[in-house]
Amino acid sequence: MADKKISIDFVPMDSYACGLYRVKNIADVLYGNYNVTISPPGSFHYHNQDYFFTQRAVGTKNMETLLKIKHQTNVKFIIDFDDNVWDELPKYNFTKINHTDNKESMRKYLNELADVIVVTTESLKESLTEFVPATKINVIPNMLPRFKWTFPRIEAPSDVKILYAGSPTHFSNDTHMYGDFTSEWDKFLKDKDMTIMGIKPWFINTDKVYPWTDMTSYAVNFYQIASQCKYVIAPLADNFFNKCKSDLKYLECCAVGRVCLCSDFDDSPYHYAHDLQKIPVKATAKQIEYAFKQCEEHYDEIVKYQYDYLNKRWLEGNIDKYRTIFDKPKVQI
Repeated sequence: MADKKISIDFVPMDSYACGLYRVKNIADVLYGNYNVTISPPGSFHYHNQDYFFTQRAVGTKNMETLLKIKHQTNVKFIIDFDDNVWDELPKYNFTKINHTDNKESMRKYLNELADVIVVTTESLKESLTEFVPATKINVIPNMLPRFKWTFPRIEAPSDVKILYAGSPTHFSNDTHMYGDFTSEWDKFLKDKDMTIMGIKPWFINTDKVYPWTDMTSYAVNFYQIASQCKYVIAPLADNFFNKCKSDLKYLECCAVGRVCLCSDFDDSPYHYAHDLQKIPVKATAKQIEYAFKQCEEHYDEIVKYQYDYLNKRWLEGNIDKYRTIFDKPKVQI
């Protein structure tokens, strides 16, 4: 008789990018190798599965509920963290979290609840060692599923058009804070032909604004909008929250064949980008302009570099990083 397949219930905590990239995409690629089910966001129901694979288990009430499930069953918990949600957020990030309760609950419950922890970056792993042993933490960076992100290569337009497709957590329209931008980025962008996907930052003047789309169609929509532009910008401020973030936006730019202008600093998520496309975090408008002109001169070279980079980060080619978590006796949990 064949061995019984391991059963895994994947439980995202939202229906946005975090839930898609860190939970649902993994479930889709693992389907067939295991008995995979995908539950609605935040919905934990025990049905004799071997594992819950979920994310961002924080907060006293939530963690006590999950511990109760664990104590009453034989289920194991694999918990993914793709952001630091236990330290105070940058002031420009409007996301509402009780970081004090998050940290206290993690200090009290995380080691007992989590059989395995998965994170996107080494910075996240280092930060989580405050709560659990490092041996319990697996670093698996964000990756793109090839079946969603393989697109025909379209030549970039000759005229310079720039796309910004970041969430409003990167700046504050309410308080006019630049956030991950700077006044120098503002100066640089003043005379540029800008397109926005999502919420328009308060300091960018353009009428070309595309609304966010559902994550089920995001990849196609990003490709279609980015194809009309020549560059995508992804500035980040130098803070610990951003050091814990991944290079996901860079991967998306790689997939659509458009050069990404991205910030660089110690432990930046864009550390491995092409040197010519990395913008120093304290760059002046003139320095950003110079880097931009260098990218113009070496555009095809950088696009090729990005495609080569992405070829190492397809989810299907790296899925064994997840299989080793589930396949016993390779890993003792």
